[in-house]
Amino acid sequence: MLDVRNLKTYFSTDEGEVRAVDGVSFAIARGEILCLVGESGCGKSVTAMSLLGLVPSPPGRVVAGEVLLAPEQEGGDGASALDLRKASESELRQVRGRRIAMIFQDPMTSLNPYLTVGVQLTEVLEVHMRMRGEPARERAAQMLTSVGISDAEQRLNDYPHEMSGGIRQRVMIAMALLCEPDVLIADEPTTALDVTIQAQILALIRQLQEGTGLGVLLITHDLGVVANMADRVAVMYAGRIVEQGPVEAIFDDPKHPYTAGLLRSLPQLSGPCETLPVIPGLPPPAGSTERGCSFAPRCDRVMDRCWQQDPPTVRWGSGRHVVCHLDDIATEDGERR
Repeated sequence: MLDVRNLKTYFSTDEGEVRAVDGVSFAIARGEILCLVGESGCGKSVTAMSLLGLVPSPPGRVVAGEVLLAPEQEGGDGASALDLRKASESELRQVRGRRIAMIFQDPMTSLNPYLTVGVQLTEVLEVHMRMRGEPARERAAQMLTSVGISDAEQRLNDYPHEMSGGIRQRVMIAMALLCEPDVLIADEPTTALDVTIQAQILALIRQLQEGTGLGVLLITHDLGVVANMADRVAVMYAGRIVEQGPVEAIFDDPKHPYTAGLLRSLPQLSGPCETLPVIPGLPPPAGSTERGCSFAPRCDRVMDRCWQQDPPTVRWGSGRHVVCHLDDIATEDGERR
């Protein structure tokens, strides 16, 4: 459904140019959940904003890449994919909310505090579906019910501040799914929610994805969520995807030292209580343009060439690749390029 190729998004600052997204590529198939993971500040949210042309300019700008959205009707009249990077603002307005929907991190700041939930939901239907009045209100109430909100008709009259965080997040999900999109971008949809509500929200996304064939880009830093939700995983560090592949393969046998470090830092429920391993150091500062591997200062397997040369991309089996200099990654099953 969505094919992202060599996406680059830079920001101009007083300290220099910040390469927030620096050559990111991934694809999402129909009915697939791709989890984008990494530390805070690695570029996950900027990647999501770049897909829909939402990066504020200035200071940000998408400088390169393709964002290809599959034709609306598969096997139809042979229409080609739409490159959202080349689309006009009018074309993007037709795509946002209708073909690609997004759930933002904080529902309290994403919902308008001055308008009732009903007004905000029916506005989506009016813009994209030309649906107004009572039919739009009925459709909005049905969607609230489908995401597990009781007394949906009454809730349409409520303002966001009258709802709990979990209910507001369900409203955001309902708003995203009103027009039955092909792709859903969920940017840390369970941030600031308690554990019980987190589980309910994630179960809801999984249920809707399985029922409608949504392609989902789920952005998170919680590897527990990844293990339960993902079909494939893309691990991001300093603006680049350093490892990508099926979730089982990456969890069972991580190849990149950064991926291995993230998995080692997960607490274990069995065995003796020990101090959790940590990845030493900090990510490179914003605006850093030094050559070589950006993870080299923190890597426990660093070599001389890691400081001097950009790491190659190594294909590892079907649908998996790693960006690393390590020789033992490129076995007879691997291929450097």
